[in-house]
Amino acid sequence: MNAEWIWQTSDGLDLSAWSSTVENEKAGLVIVHGQGEHSHRYEHITKALNNANISVFSYDQRGHGRSEGQRGHIPNYDNLLGDLARFVKDVRSRIGAKPLFLYGQSMGGNVALSFAVKHGDMISAVAASSPWIKLAFEPPAYKVFLAKVIDKVAPAMSMASGLEIAALSRNPVVCEKYKNDPLNHDQITARMYNHVYQAGLDLLDHASDLTVPAYVYHGSADRLTSPAASAEFAKRSNGKVEFRSWEGYYHETHNEPDGELVIEKLVDWFISKI
Repeated sequence: MNAEWIWQTSDGLDLSAWSSTVENEKAGLVIVHGQGEHSHRYEHITKALNNANISVFSYDQRGHGRSEGQRGHIPNYDNLLGDLARFVKDVRSRIGAKPLFLYGQSMGGNVALSFAVKHGDMISAVAASSPWIKLAFEPPAYKVFLAKVIDKVAPAMSMASGLEIAALSRNPVVCEKYKNDPLNHDQITARMYNHVYQAGLDLLDHASDLTVPAYVYHGSADRLTSPAASAEFAKRSNGKVEFRSWEGYYHETHNEPDGELVIEKLVDWFISKI
C-alpha cells in the first residue's frame, strides 16, 4: 500500500514523505537519498524490498525534491541528522518492534552512516552505497579555502555543484533521465559542502563507534565519491562493516546496466539481518 504525507522539521520546514508498505511486513526500511536528487528515484529498489516483505519509507531531504528549504543548503549538519531522527521515530511508531533498517546513497550514505554511528540504538542495521565519505578527487586547495571563507561571510550563497551527470551510470538512459528530471537540481552552498565534507572525515575517525551491522559498497570506477574512503571506513570499523567493491561500476551502482545484481545483494543482506 502506498501513501504520501507532509511532515514538519523541528525548525518548521514542510518535508514530503512517502511509504510503500506490505501486508506480511517483516521489517521497515528508510531510504536517504543523495545530494541534488530526490527520494522517488528509488522505486526499483523499493519494489525489490517490498517483494522481500520489507516496507519502505522515505522523504525528500530539506532543500530537495518536493520538500521546502533552499536548494542544496543546510543551516547545520545536525539539521540533517535531526530530520532523519524525527522520521525514524515516526517509522518506528508505524512498524512496532520489527527491525528497522537504514539505506543511504552518496550524500545520503554519509547521513545514514553518521546517524548509525551516533544513534545506533534507534536502528537494526545500515547500508550505504557509494557514500560521500570523501570525494573521488581532492578539490584544489584554493577552492577549499574559498569555501571556508564563503561559509563564514555568506553561508547560504548558492553555486553550481558541477556534478558530472555522465559519471552517474554507464547507462545513458539513466543519465538523460536524471538530466531532464525537474525535481533534481545542481545547487549547493558553502555551508552544505563544508559540513558534509567534515562529516565524512568524522566518519573515518569514528568508524569503530559503530554498534550495528553495516554494509558499504562502492563502484570501483566511481568518479564522484571515493571507493578507497569506503574501504578505509570498513577497515576501521572493527569488523562491523561488510565492504564490497563492484568492479568497473560507476556512482549509482543500482542504476548500472546490471544494477539488478547490486539490488539483489542489498536485499539479501537486509534479509539476513531480520
